[in-house]
Amino acid sequence: MKLWHLIALILIIALVGGAIFLKLWSTPSTPVQTNQQNQQSDTGFTGGMTKPPAQADQFTTAFYNWYLQNLKQNPTFPDPSIRNQVFAPWLSSNFIANWDTIGNNIDSDPALLASDNPETWGPGVFSSVLTQTATTAAVHVTIGYGSTAHTYVVQLIKASDGNWRIDSVGPAS
Repeated sequence: MKLWHLIALILIIALVGGAIFLKLWSTPSTPVQTNQQNQQSDTGFTGGMTKPPAQADQFTTAFYNWYLQNLKQNPTFPDPSIRNQVFAPWLSSNFIANWDTIGNNIDSDPALLASDNPETWGPGVFSSVLTQTATTAAVHVTIGYGSTAHTYVVQLIKASDGNWRIDSVGPAS
């Protein structure tokens, strides 16, 4: 390999690595919330944003950042006694109602489809729209990177308030 090829390769790797670092570094540490959530510390979740993201992929990324942040703070999140209140801005009523059944059927977390600790997956939540209409969307989600990446296809529906809600989570094929 010629020296200039090696230098070009090193520069490309440095640029890509820098872009990834900036993306991860610029991710807000406070989870993004919808205007329906509050800041009550006794409920075990944090608040913040006044308006939910309009695009399905942005909404999905915001949900997973919020969800993972809350799991990090409290491994038993969500407390079943407040699950409806906590999840209402994020999940469809059908998904919330079937949360325990789904979790028991797959023997893992219904949003993560895994029972291992998500802190070992590596940082970063990346989403891209697969399909989107005015009322439904399918979003590809990757949490982590490399050998620790977990990928999903998340189905969303538009709620009567005009905001997205996650209706189901499945493995990426």
